[in-house]
Amino acid sequence: AAAEETGLVSGIPVLCGASDAVASMYALGLSRPGEAGESSGTSSLLFCCHTEATDPYLPVVAKPSSIAGVPYVFDAPISASGASLKWFLDLMGFEEKKTAKKMGINVYDYLNLKAMQSPAGSNGLFYFPYLLGERAPLWNNHAKGMFIGMSMSTSRQDLIRSVFEGTAYAIRHVFSVMKETGAPITSLRVTGGGAKSRTWSMIKAAMLNVPVYVMDEKAGDVPFGDVLIAGHGVGIFPNLEETMAELVQAQEIIMPNAKWAKAYDKLFPMYVDMYKHLDVDLFKLNSMAGE
Repeated sequence: AAAEETGLVSGIPVLCGASDAVASMYALGLSRPGEAGESSGTSSLLFCCHTEATDPYLPVVAKPSSIAGVPYVFDAPISASGASLKWFLDLMGFEEKKTAKKMGINVYDYLNLKAMQSPAGSNGLFYFPYLLGERAPLWNNHAKGMFIGMSMSTSRQDLIRSVFEGTAYAIRHVFSVMKETGAPITSLRVTGGGAKSRTWSMIKAAMLNVPVYVMDEKAGDVPFGDVLIAGHGVGIFPNLEETMAELVQAQEIIMPNAKWAKAYDKLFPMYVDMYKHLDVDLFKLNSMAGE
Protein backbone atom coordinates (compact mmCIF):
# COMPACT_ATOMS: atom_id res chain seq x y z
CA ALA A 1 0.00 0.00 0.00
CA ALA A 2 2.85 2.37 0.87
CA ALA A 3 4.54 1.75 -2.47
CA GLU A 4 1.30 2.47 -4.30
CA GLU A 5 0.77 5.72 -2.41
CA THR A 6 4.32 7.06 -2.77
CA GLY A 7 5.50 5.53 -6.00
CA LEU A 8 8.62 4.26 -4.21
CA VAL A 9 9.92 0.74 -4.69
CA SER A 10 9.22 -1.42 -1.68
CA GLY A 11 12.27 -1.64 0.60
CA ILE A 12 13.91 1.59 -0.59
CA PRO A 13 15.83 3.31 2.26
CA VAL A 14 14.11 6.41 3.64
CA LEU A 15 16.37 8.72 5.64
CA CYS A 16 15.72 11.70 7.85
CA GLY A 17 17.33 14.78 6.34
CA ALA A 18 18.84 17.84 7.98
CA SER A 19 18.93 21.62 7.73
CA ASP A 20 21.55 23.28 5.55
CA ALA A 21 23.40 24.33 8.73
CA VAL A 22 23.71 20.75 10.00
CA ALA A 23 24.71 19.47 6.56
CA SER A 24 27.41 22.14 6.46
CA MET A 25 28.66 20.96 9.84
CA TYR A 26 29.05 17.39 8.56
CA ALA A 27 30.95 18.71 5.56
CA LEU A 28 33.40 20.48 7.89
CA GLY A 29 34.44 17.08 9.23
CA LEU A 30 33.79 17.87 12.90
CA SER A 31 33.93 14.59 14.79
CA ARG A 32 35.69 15.13 18.15
CA PRO A 33 35.05 17.21 21.28
CA GLY A 34 37.04 20.43 21.14
CA GLU A 35 36.64 20.88 17.40
CA ALA A 36 34.81 24.01 16.32
CA GLY A 37 33.93 25.32 12.89
CA GLU A 38 32.80 28.38 11.00
CA SER A 39 31.00 28.46 7.69
CA SER A 40 31.97 32.00 6.76
CA GLY A 41 29.98 33.96 4.21
CA THR A 42 27.71 37.01 4.23
CA SER A 43 26.72 35.72 7.65
CA SER A 44 28.50 32.98 9.60
CA LEU A 45 27.40 29.68 11.07
CA LEU A 46 29.41 28.58 14.10
CA PHE A 47 29.66 24.99 15.32
CA CYS A 48 31.21 23.37 18.36
CA CYS A 49 31.32 19.73 19.42
CA HIS A 50 30.24 18.92 22.98
CA THR A 51 29.75 15.85 25.14
CA GLU A 52 26.80 17.08 27.20
CA ALA A 53 23.32 18.52 26.74
CA THR A 54 22.91 22.15 27.82
CA ASP A 55 20.24 24.27 29.43
CA PRO A 56 17.65 25.03 26.69
CA TYR A 57 17.34 28.59 28.02
CA LEU A 58 20.95 29.48 27.26
CA PRO A 59 21.51 31.89 24.34
CA VAL A 60 23.40 29.09 22.56
CA VAL A 61 22.11 25.51 22.92
CA ALA A 62 23.79 22.16 22.28
CA LYS A 63 21.59 19.82 20.24
CA PRO A 64 21.73 16.02 19.89
CA SER A 65 24.07 14.82 17.14
CA SER A 66 24.18 11.56 15.18
CA ILE A 67 27.98 11.67 14.88
CA ALA A 68 29.30 8.89 17.11
CA GLY A 69 32.16 10.84 18.66
CA VAL A 70 30.05 13.93 19.27
CA PRO A 71 26.79 13.31 21.14
CA TYR A 72 25.91 17.02 21.09
CA VAL A 73 26.75 19.96 18.88
CA PHE A 74 26.22 23.71 19.08
CA ASP A 75 25.17 25.55 15.94
CA ALA A 76 24.88 29.31 16.21
CA PRO A 77 24.55 32.04 13.57
CA ILE A 78 25.95 35.56 13.57
CA SER A 79 24.30 37.94 11.15
CA ALA A 80 26.80 40.22 9.42
CA SER A 81 30.35 38.87 9.16
CA GLY A 82 31.14 39.01 5.43
CA ALA A 83 28.29 41.51 5.08
CA SER A 84 30.30 43.95 7.21
CA LEU A 85 33.22 43.90 4.78
CA LYS A 86 30.88 44.39 1.82
CA TRP A 87 29.11 47.24 3.63
CA PHE A 88 32.44 48.96 4.28
CA LEU A 89 33.48 48.62 0.64
CA ASP A 90 30.10 49.80 -0.70
CA LEU A 91 29.89 52.79 1.64
CA MET A 92 33.49 53.87 2.24
CA GLY A 93 35.70 51.75 0.00
CA PHE A 94 36.08 53.94 -3.10
CA GLU A 95 39.80 54.47 -2.48
CA GLU A 96 40.36 50.75 -1.86
CA LYS A 97 38.52 49.78 -5.03
CA LYS A 98 40.44 52.37 -7.04
CA THR A 99 43.84 51.33 -5.69
CA ALA A 100 43.14 47.59 -6.02
CA LYS A 101 42.13 48.09 -9.65
CA LYS A 102 45.29 50.07 -10.31
CA MET A 103 47.39 47.30 -8.70
CA GLY A 104 45.52 44.62 -10.66
CA ILE A 105 44.43 42.67 -7.56
CA ASN A 106 41.12 41.69 -6.00
CA VAL A 107 39.79 44.41 -3.70
CA TYR A 108 39.37 41.93 -0.83
CA ASP A 109 43.04 40.96 -1.18
CA TYR A 110 43.85 44.65 -0.91
CA LEU A 111 41.77 44.91 2.28
CA ASN A 112 43.87 42.08 3.72
CA LEU A 113 47.05 44.02 3.01
CA LYS A 114 45.69 47.25 4.50
CA ALA A 115 44.44 45.50 7.66
CA MET A 116 47.94 44.15 8.30
CA GLN A 117 49.25 47.73 8.40
CA SER A 118 47.33 48.34 11.65
CA PRO A 119 48.32 46.65 14.92
CA ALA A 120 46.20 44.17 16.88
CA GLY A 121 43.48 46.24 18.50
CA SER A 122 43.30 48.71 15.58
CA ASN A 123 44.88 51.47 17.69
CA GLY A 124 41.97 51.47 20.13
CA LEU A 125 39.15 51.25 17.58
CA PHE A 126 36.29 48.77 18.05
CA TYR A 127 33.78 47.79 15.37
CA PHE A 128 30.51 46.13 16.37
CA PRO A 129 29.13 44.10 13.42
CA TYR A 130 25.45 44.44 14.31
CA LEU A 131 24.26 45.94 11.02
CA LEU A 132 21.27 43.56 10.98
CA GLY A 133 20.76 43.36 14.73
CA GLU A 134 22.34 40.16 16.00
CA ARG A 135 21.43 36.55 16.41
CA ALA A 136 23.75 34.51 18.67
CA PRO A 137 24.39 35.27 21.44
CA LEU A 138 22.39 38.53 21.71
CA TRP A 139 19.20 37.48 19.89
CA ASN A 140 17.84 40.96 19.41
CA ASN A 141 17.05 43.24 16.50
CA HIS A 142 17.91 46.48 18.28
CA ALA A 143 21.69 46.02 18.27
CA LYS A 144 23.37 48.45 15.86
CA GLY A 145 26.60 48.51 13.91
CA MET A 146 29.05 50.86 15.62
CA PHE A 147 32.60 52.18 15.51
CA ILE A 148 33.79 53.16 19.00
CA GLY A 149 37.17 54.69 19.74
CA MET A 150 37.80 56.91 16.71
CA SER A 151 40.14 59.87 17.04
CA MET A 152 41.95 62.32 14.78
CA SER A 153 44.74 59.77 14.45
CA THR A 154 42.45 56.95 13.25
CA SER A 155 43.60 55.75 9.82
CA ARG A 156 41.85 53.90 7.04
CA GLN A 157 43.85 50.79 7.85
CA ASP A 158 42.59 51.03 11.45
CA LEU A 159 39.02 51.16 10.16
CA ILE A 160 39.62 48.16 7.91
CA ARG A 161 41.33 46.06 10.54
CA SER A 162 38.63 46.91 13.09
CA VAL A 163 35.99 45.43 10.77
CA PHE A 164 37.96 42.18 10.55
CA GLU A 165 38.46 42.24 14.31
CA GLY A 166 34.88 43.18 15.17
CA THR A 167 33.51 40.13 13.39
CA ALA A 168 36.14 38.01 15.16
CA TYR A 169 35.12 39.49 18.53
CA ALA A 170 31.54 38.46 17.71
CA ILE A 171 32.73 34.91 17.01
CA ARG A 172 34.65 34.81 20.29
CA HIS A 173 31.53 36.10 22.10
CA VAL A 174 29.53 33.11 20.84
CA PHE A 175 32.25 30.61 21.65
CA SER A 176 32.72 32.11 25.12
CA VAL A 177 29.08 31.23 25.90
CA MET A 178 29.69 27.68 24.67
CA LYS A 179 32.85 27.39 26.79
CA GLU A 180 30.88 28.43 29.89
CA THR A 181 28.95 25.14 29.56
CA GLY A 182 32.21 23.19 29.73
CA ALA A 183 32.66 22.73 25.99
CA PRO A 184 36.38 22.74 25.13
CA ILE A 185 37.48 24.61 22.01
CA THR A 186 40.89 23.49 20.79
CA SER A 187 40.71 24.31 17.06
CA LEU A 188 38.60 26.17 14.52
CA ARG A 189 37.87 24.91 11.00
CA VAL A 190 36.98 27.72 8.59
CA THR A 191 35.29 27.35 5.23
CA GLY A 192 33.32 29.50 2.79
CA GLY A 193 34.19 32.84 1.24
CA GLY A 194 35.69 34.19 4.46
CA ALA A 195 38.24 31.37 4.49
CA LYS A 196 39.91 32.97 1.47
CA SER A 197 41.16 35.82 3.68
CA ARG A 198 44.37 34.72 5.37
CA THR A 199 44.44 37.96 7.37
CA TRP A 200 40.99 37.21 8.77
CA SER A 201 41.99 33.66 9.67
CA MET A 202 45.12 34.96 11.41
CA ILE A 203 42.99 37.35 13.46
CA LYS A 204 40.53 34.56 14.35
CA ALA A 205 43.38 32.27 15.43
CA ALA A 206 44.72 34.94 17.79
CA MET A 207 41.24 36.00 18.94
CA LEU A 208 40.38 32.44 20.03
CA ASN A 209 44.01 31.45 20.76
CA VAL A 210 43.60 28.17 18.87
CA PRO A 211 44.88 26.86 15.51
CA VAL A 212 42.68 27.76 12.54
CA TYR A 213 42.33 25.05 9.91
CA VAL A 214 41.62 26.62 6.52
CA MET A 215 39.66 23.89 4.77
CA ASP A 216 39.58 22.92 1.11
CA GLU A 217 36.75 24.07 -1.17
CA LYS A 218 34.43 21.09 -0.71
CA ALA A 219 34.53 21.38 3.09
CA GLY A 220 31.39 23.02 4.45
CA ASP A 221 29.56 22.50 1.16
CA VAL A 222 25.93 21.63 1.96
CA PRO A 223 25.41 19.06 -0.87
CA PHE A 224 28.65 17.35 0.19
CA GLY A 225 27.30 17.17 3.74
CA ASP A 226 24.06 15.68 2.39
CA VAL A 227 26.09 12.99 0.62
CA LEU A 228 27.89 12.12 3.85
CA ILE A 229 24.61 11.88 5.78
CA ALA A 230 22.89 9.80 3.09
CA GLY A 231 25.94 7.60 2.50
CA HIS A 232 26.19 6.84 6.20
CA GLY A 233 22.48 6.08 6.37
CA VAL A 234 22.61 3.45 3.65
CA GLY A 235 25.89 1.92 4.80
CA ILE A 236 28.25 3.27 2.12
CA PHE A 237 30.17 5.11 4.84
CA PRO A 238 29.77 2.82 7.86
CA ASN A 239 32.35 4.74 9.91
CA LEU A 240 31.42 8.34 9.30
CA GLU A 241 34.21 9.77 11.45
CA GLU A 242 36.88 7.94 9.42
CA THR A 243 35.24 8.99 6.16
CA MET A 244 35.14 12.65 7.19
CA ALA A 245 38.79 12.52 8.29
CA GLU A 246 39.74 11.06 4.90
CA LEU A 247 37.63 13.31 2.67
CA VAL A 248 37.70 16.64 4.49
CA GLN A 249 41.18 18.14 4.43
CA ALA A 250 42.81 21.40 5.56
CA GLN A 251 44.76 23.45 3.03
CA GLU A 252 46.64 25.32 5.74
CA ILE A 253 46.90 25.45 9.52
CA ILE A 254 47.36 28.94 10.97
CA MET A 255 48.74 29.13 14.50
CA PRO A 256 47.84 32.05 16.78
CA ASN A 257 50.20 35.02 16.98
CA ALA A 258 51.05 35.21 20.69
CA LYS A 259 51.38 39.03 20.73
CA TRP A 260 47.99 39.47 19.03
CA ALA A 261 46.38 36.89 21.33
CA LYS A 262 47.59 38.79 24.40
CA ALA A 263 46.12 42.04 23.03
CA TYR A 264 42.76 40.44 22.24
CA ASP A 265 42.55 38.82 25.69
CA LYS A 266 42.73 42.34 27.15
CA LEU A 267 40.34 43.91 24.66
CA PHE A 268 37.62 41.27 24.37
CA PRO A 269 36.08 41.95 27.82
CA MET A 270 35.85 45.64 26.84
CA TYR A 271 34.06 44.68 23.62
CA VAL A 272 31.43 42.72 25.58
CA ASP A 273 31.07 45.36 28.32
CA MET A 274 30.72 48.25 25.85
CA TYR A 275 27.78 46.57 24.20
CA LYS A 276 26.15 45.69 27.54
CA HIS A 277 26.44 49.32 28.66
CA LEU A 278 24.74 50.51 25.47
CA ASP A 279 22.07 47.82 25.15
CA VAL A 280 19.26 49.75 26.90
CA ASP A 281 19.97 52.90 24.91
CA LEU A 282 20.09 50.97 21.64
CA PHE A 283 16.72 49.43 22.50
CA LYS A 284 15.28 52.91 23.09
CA LEU A 285 16.82 54.17 19.85
CA ASN A 286 15.33 51.27 17.92
CA SER A 287 11.89 51.93 19.47
CA MET A 288 12.07 55.62 18.59
CA ALA A 289 13.02 54.81 15.00
CA GLY A 290 9.92 52.60 14.72
CA GLU A 291 7.51 55.32 15.90
